[in-house]
Amino acid sequence: MGKRPCSICRRWYAAHPRTRTTQRTCGREECRRERRRQTQAAYRKEHADYWVERRLREQAARAERVDADGRPVVRPPPRSMRQVPWEMAQDAFGVEGAVIIAYIARLAMRSGQDAIQAQRLGIMEEVGRLSLEARQDAKGVEAMGQYRPP
Repeated sequence: MGKRPCSICRRWYAAHPRTRTTQRTCGREECRRERRRQTQAAYRKEHADYWVERRLREQAARAERVDADGRPVVRPPPRSMRQVPWEMAQDAFGVEGAVIIAYIARLAMRSGQDAIQAQRLGIMEEVGRLSLEARQDAKGVEAMGQYRPP
């Protein structure tokens, strides 16, 4: 096989004889690192739920173990949801159900906090804009006070 362009830097290179059908980069360290970053990003995008499912399965597996009191070892819910009787939830829904409910509660709290943060930023931008307009208006009034018609 002849030469071909690197998929990252576009320089021409001769592929290694053993990997000529699959080699995409020229072999420089920067190009290999960038290609690896791209393939990992594509994998994460395609398998977005993998890590979430893995963490939930690990939590459920940990919940199979019991502590000294005989209760399952489950990651506690967010502080604001500590009033909920989680032992009763575990009895009603099972350990896996309680793990999923705690996860959903965390997601709801996080999305609520994100919404509050977005509103806070919007309010701060609006306050800045209004204060700038007020300062400009004040300068205009001052300038008008100095102007005297003929």
